[in-house]
Order: sequence, then C-alpha cells, then structure tokens
Amino acid sequence: MRFWKTSAVGNTFVLVHESEKPEADWVALAKRACHPRTGIGSDGLLVMNGRKLRMFNPDGSEDFCGNGLRCATVHGYSEGWLEREDSIEHFGRTVRTWITGESQAMVELPAATFEPAQVPVLAEKEVYMQEWHDAGEALVLSALSTGSTHAVIMGSEPDDDEFLAVSRVLEHDPRFPDRTSTMWVTVMGPHDLKLRPYERGAGETRGCGTGSAAAAVVHSRISGITGQINVHNTGGTVNVHLEDWHGPIRLASAVDLHFTGAMQEDIVPISTP
Repeated sequence: MRFWKTSAVGNTFVLVHESEKPEADWVALAKRACHPRTGIGSDGLLVMNGRKLRMFNPDGSEDFCGNGLRCATVHGYSEGWLEREDSIEHFGRTVRTWITGESQAMVELPAATFEPAQVPVLAEKEVYMQEWHDAGEALVLSALSTGSTHAVIMGSEPDDDEFLAVSRVLEHDPRFPDRTSTMWVTVMGPHDLKLRPYERGAGETRGCGTGSAAAAVVHSRISGITGQINVHNTGGTVNVHLEDWHGPIRLASAVDLHFTGAMQEDIVPISTP
C-alpha cells in the first residue's frame, strides 16, 4: 500500500489511497502508521478517495482537519482528481478548495460557532472569554468549533509545564463531551498571532489549521480586526482570511511532500466482519 508523508505548517500526515486497500481497518492503521518509533510517524492519517477525505488522529479517533484538507488538495490536484478550484467532502461537510501556487493551497472552512450544542460544550450559554476553573488554575477561555472543537486561551505564552498540564486536563474535561483541543494564543500585532496547539487525540503538534482559524476568530471578535490574520504556528504560518468573525474562514499555506513509500502487507490491518 503506497503512502505519502506530507505536511502543512509542520502538521504531518501519512496520506493513503482508500482504493488500494478498501477493506483496511483505518483506526488500527492510524495507530500503527502515526507511531513515531514503530510506524512512519505523523500527527494523523489521511485516507483519500477522489474528492472524499477522512482524517484519523494517532489514537484512532476521526476528526475534521484544516491542515489535512490543504495537503489533500495539493495531492488530489497532482493525481488529477481535483481542478484548480474544486471541493472535497470531509467529515460531513463540502469544503471549497483552491490551488493558489506550486504546492500551495487554500480551503474554506464553515463559519465558526460558539453555540454550546454545536461546539459541543456543556454550558447554558456560549463560552466566550469566560473564567474556567478545574484546570489547576482559573483560566479565561473561549469554546468554539471551526469544524473541530477548540478551547482558545488568549494571553502570554505558557511554560512547558503549564502548557502540558492544563491542556491534558482540558482535553478530558467532562464539560467537553467529545474532548477538546486547546489553543494557546499570544497577540503579536493587530494581524499577527502566535499559536501553540495541543490537539485532542494527538497531543502537542507543530501546527493546527482549524486551531489557527479558531484563534483568528476569537481575536477578530475581541478586536474587530478582519482581513488577513497571520497565525504563526511552530511549524509555519497559516494565512487566515476573515470578512467577519462569524463568516466563512479561508486558510492558505504551503504544503510540503517529505517522502513517499509503501507499507508491507502485514502492516496494513484488515477489517474483519
């Protein structure tokens, strides 16, 4: 089974074609392929079938993924599956896609929502810049979905101990029934943010597309700033385009292909009835 090791802003993926092994157990394969020591090593598994995409985290959970969408856009275009302007079916949504340059792509995410039932978060009203307890300290955070659940914390950069301890507690906080990713955001300027992401099912990553979108939305809602907001992840910069904080979100960045290879037959788990 062929694979492509690809990334966007440092967020790495193993991409495979569903048609080459349609009976594969994708959950089990994600756990094997993403493992940093015994597998290929990545932040997720992308399973692509023409204009359809699925993404599985290293723990096997399935999710919506902005960086994965841009990787799939470039790959799909190179395979002849996509036009320069097209769309991909992903996690129950139709996502518009564009090839904007050589190995560069843009995708349009749905408008962000703070509606508790849609995030989801167990709260009587939207969680926007609210004090949050039981994470070891009092935090001010916002809970929203940009296709995936995010807790956004605006402020100074946390140290490593705080980052890991709080992020791990928040991921499994029972008020987030589907778990949450935690985005730590520092404002560098009106149109520039620094992001340190901790993703549900993956832990700390070097970049997060939907998390970059969530950070930009919260910043825009607080400040009123729209247009292009540059979100600087550890692995690179995502250009987030907003007409307003509650409208469609466009993400643009370069996509890197690191290497290709093939997995042996006994490495690909086969689903059983």
